[in-house]
Amino acid sequence: MEILVFGFGALCCGGILGGLLARFASPRAAMIGGLALAVAAAVSLLIGAGQQGWDGMGYTIVGALLLAPMALATTAVGALAWFGRRRARAAARRATDPERR
Repeated sequence: MEILVFGFGALCCGGILGGLLARFASPRAAMIGGLALAVAAAVSLLIGAGQQGWDGMGYTIVGALLLAPMALATTAVGALAWFGRRRARAAARRATDPERR
């Protein structure tokens, strides 16, 4: 049970990272950051599969319990921010354009 705390903490940190990237850079930057974390998780899992003993287990734990939840949360927050920004721009466009009413 205690091992899931690390995964939940990584999920929260990924959400915060995605929120900061979406707010101060762009939602696209948050989604690209999530994709980069997903690639890092995949590489860590592949390296862990090739190693033996504690080294392989360490790479697997880092990839599965830390990087993968961070990638998921960062990408999800970026996608939600992109969708919200898209809806807000469409509403503003409708409000200012008399032909779209």
